Order: sequence, then structure tokens, then C-alpha cells
Amino acid sequence: MKKRVQNAGISGGRRAVRLLLPLFLALGAAGVARAGDAGGESPAGSGEEPSPEVIEPRRSPLREHPDTLTERYKREKIGERYDRMQSRMGRRQERLDLLEAHRSSAGKKRLFIPRVRLEPSLSLVFPSGSLLKGTDAGRGSRLDFEADLGLQAAALQAGLSVECDLSPHGGLGLSCSYFSLTGKERPASPLVYHGVSFPAGEPFRTRIGNLFGEGWAHYQIYSGPEGTFRARGGVVYLDQKAVLRRGGGGGKVVETLDAFFPFLEALGAFPLGRASWFDVSAKFSFLAFEEGDYRQDNTMLELGFGLVFDLSKHLRGMLAYEYAHHASLRTDDGRAEESRLSVHGFSAVLQVRF
Repeated sequence: MKKRVQNAGISGGRRAVRLLLPLFLALGAAGVARAGDAGGESPAGSGEEPSPEVIEPRRSPLREHPDTLTERYKREKIGERYDRMQSRMGRRQERLDLLEAHRSSAGKKRLFIPRVRLEPSLSLVFPSGSLLKGTDAGRGSRLDFEADLGLQAAALQAGLSVECDLSPHGGLGLSCSYFSLTGKERPASPLVYHGVSFPAGEPFRTRIGNLFGEGWAHYQIYSGPEGTFRARGGVVYLDQKAVLRRGGGGGKVVETLDAFFPFLEALGAFPLGRASWFDVSAKFSFLAFEEGDYRQDNTMLELGFGLVFDLSKHLRGMLAYEYAHHASLRTDDGRAEESRLSVHGFSAVLQVRF
């Protein structure tokens, strides 16, 4: 009886194992499947182990192709550095260019090179005028150049002018010119000139030399496409020497008169083309001075116009017409000295510029 009970217990245990073993196997298979989905790991006690997934590690491009990619990387880095350097150098060069332009423009404004103009001239003049016979300036006391002295109607006048621009708007200038008149006459009636008698019908010769010296300062008032306007201020000096010589070596009379004419002058230049323009000028002077028995009255008027044209870079030509009138009267202790001179004529001027 007892033995049956034990066999019954053993057989019951075996039955339980048979019933529970499939359940455990099914649960284990389900667990293995979930583990494979999650990470590929098989639980302990499974029949076979799954092969692990091989994960390739990331490799650096430099390690993958050490020769090619390293050189490209270096070139890229060098190119970036070169571009940055070029950009910095470009900005620096721009600043340097601006600074240099500023310096050069400022230097041009401050630095001015004086310019010199040399003007030789030759004029055909037609003078007229008179001289005092003696020390009396009353009526009928003058000798006319042509009617009484028989002086020539025309003469050549030579001149030289030097002008220097000391600034863009102003400068200084000097000029001198000279012409002389000669003539021969037989007076119809006796003629007395400063105490020397010239008998009627006896020929005598006359020579009158006129030397002009001029100094001035000029200033440019306006310069534009319409034209250029300048002003001058200065002094004209006239030295006149008259020599009357009797024929046959009978003696001569020499009289000299000098006078100063402070003046103001206006000049204008109007362009006619790329290398030519029209010049006009007007000059006026008046001086009245008196002290005690000494008195001096000087007047001067000059008008001129001309055509100016460029011949080359350093040469310029001018064809002009001028009219000038000078009158000077001095009295000292009742003695009078007078000169009246009017000149008009055409002139040709050659200007050399440096």
C-alpha cells in the first residue's frame, strides 16, 4: 500500500514536468525573440547564441586617405589663410592709397612752382606830340613833332617784358621799351628852343628818344570758361631826350624830361578756341603833386586789344593794337618842363614760357 502511494507521487511529478516543460520552452522562445529585437542578446539557458552585429567604427577622413585628403586639407587651410591675408592687405592698401592721395593733393595745394614768361616784342608805332620851346607853357609855346620838327610819321619800337607768377593768383612783372624819332626841317621863320636860335631857312636836325620802364604786381580776380580777368598796379617811368642840332656844326640843344605815372590796369582774356583767345586791356594814371613853388601833373591813358594764340608748349604769339597818351607838366620857380606824347600802332609779341 505504501509502495503504491510513492509510485503515484512519482508519476504525478512526471506528469507535472511533462505539462510544464512545453510552457517553459514557449516562454523561453518568446523571451529570446524579444531580446533579439531589443539588442540581439540571447538569455542564459537558450539553446544557441545569435551572432553579434558588427558595428564599424567611424574613421577620420585623414586616416581613411592619409595622402590625398591631408594635402587637400592643407591646401584649403592655406587658401583660407591666403584669402584672409589678401583681404587684410587690400584694406591696408586702400588706406595707404587714400592717405597718399590726401598727401599728394595737400602737397599740390601747398607747393607752387613759379612760372616765368619772357616776352620780346616789336611794334610799328605812329607817334605824335609836342615839346615846349622854352620855360613858358603858355599859348604858342610848343613845337609840334611833325609840323615844326619834321619828325618821321612811323617808327619801330622794341620791347622786352618779364613776368613771374609767384602764386596761382598773383605775381610781379617788369618791362622796358624804346623807340626814337628823327627828322630834318628848315624853319620858315626864326625858331628859338631853350635860348638857342635857329635862323629861318637854315636846316636843323631833331632826334627824340623815348624810353619806357614799367614795374607792376598783378592779381587774378576770376578764371573760368567765360574768360580770365586780372588787375595790375604799378608805375610807368618815361625818360624823354630831345636833341636839336643846327646844320653845319653850329651847336646843339639837349633837353631831358623824366616822369612817373602810377597806374591801375584791368585786363581780360576771352577764349576763341582751344588755343586762341581775345585780349583787352585798359590802363589809367593820374598824379598831381604840389609843394611850394614846385608842381607836377602827370596823366596817362592806354587802351589795347589783340589776338593771342599758342604756337607750341612754350611759345605763344600775339598781334595787338595799342593807343597810349602821356602828358607831363612840371613847374619849378616859374620854369616849366612839359612833354606831350601820343603813340598808337600795331605790335607783334612772341612770348616764351618757362
